[in-house]
Amino acid sequence: MRRRNWDARLLAWANRVVGKPFAWGVTDCGTLMRQAHEVMHGENVLRWPAYKSKRGALAAKRRLGGLPAALEAAAHAIGRRFAGTGDVVLLEHEGEYGMGVIVGADVVGTYPGHPVTLVALSLLPADATFWRVA
Repeated sequence: MRRRNWDARLLAWANRVVGKPFAWGVTDCGTLMRQAHEVMHGENVLRWPAYKSKRGALAAKRRLGGLPAALEAAAHAIGRRFAGTGDVVLLEHEGEYGMGVIVGADVVGTYPGHPVTLVALSLLPADATFWRVA
């Protein structure tokens, strides 16, 4: 269940993380998802493990069966037009998956070598999928 004022808390979290450099276990996509949902729910509802390195992140993904399987276990898919603040976006790029979280009309996300950024939801590719954690 989402906490009281979860949307204001999520916006404050997004303002804190945007612009931070990419770092495994601190600002990679899995860690950002865990942080966002801890802010919204008060706990790690995605059951995303903590790690400190790329090697740890890869091991975590293997244990979870990959990003799509991890989302299927903790969330349910929703249509793009129903997606809103707090929902997870799953993107595939060059055979790899990444995640972002919707905050308002934007998505908070990152990619190795790039800082945490906001990308307009309207600019996401057509094949992006959207997930809601209950």
